[in-house]
Amino acid sequence: MDNKAENKQRIMESALHLFSEKGFDQVSIEDISEMSDVPLSTMTHYYKTKEAIFNNLVDLLQTTYFEKVGSASRMTEIPATLSDFVEMSMRRIRFTTSNQQIRKMRKLLIREQFRNEQIKRLATNHTYSSIIELNKYFIEKYIERGMLKNYDADLLTFEFTLPVAHIIQLIDREPEREAELMEIVRKHMKHFVEIYGVAQQ
Repeated sequence: MDNKAENKQRIMESALHLFSEKGFDQVSIEDISEMSDVPLSTMTHYYKTKEAIFNNLVDLLQTTYFEKVGSASRMTEIPATLSDFVEMSMRRIRFTTSNQQIRKMRKLLIREQFRNEQIKRLATNHTYSSIIELNKYFIEKYIERGMLKNYDADLLTFEFTLPVAHIIQLIDREPEREAELMEIVRKHMKHFVEIYGVAQQ
């Protein structure tokens, strides 16, 4: 990694930590410079303002999230069985709860969501819309294939997704309970499959 790329990485890591812990308004560009150990003159050459740092940080984290978790627009195939779907979903959830950058991003967006419209939209997309859209894509495909009962796809998606979203927030607040809560997530998903799955011949 060259010096410019290393500097930018340190700036982003420091900004994420400070913004998520203190809030956007309580962090100065000088704070980010001090924590990242990148001189202020160098940092402002890359990013003219604190807002520019924040916007770049959000773009980077969104890219990381969608690369690892996925989005409906990027799906080309679905797991062959509902059991495989549960396992894939568990892997995605483990990533979102174990990746420190994603956890800090969630904390940052929840903290700052009332500051302006852009951040509110990002918070809604990250914690609700994108995962609803992704799970609905899978559920509609399984209904089409006769693997899930032909019920309303929106309602099935909400029933599958929303308890998990709340548990992820609980894990963020009480990380010491992660193992216990992840087991509840698995039980919830298996119960969903048992209730709505169609036995395959």
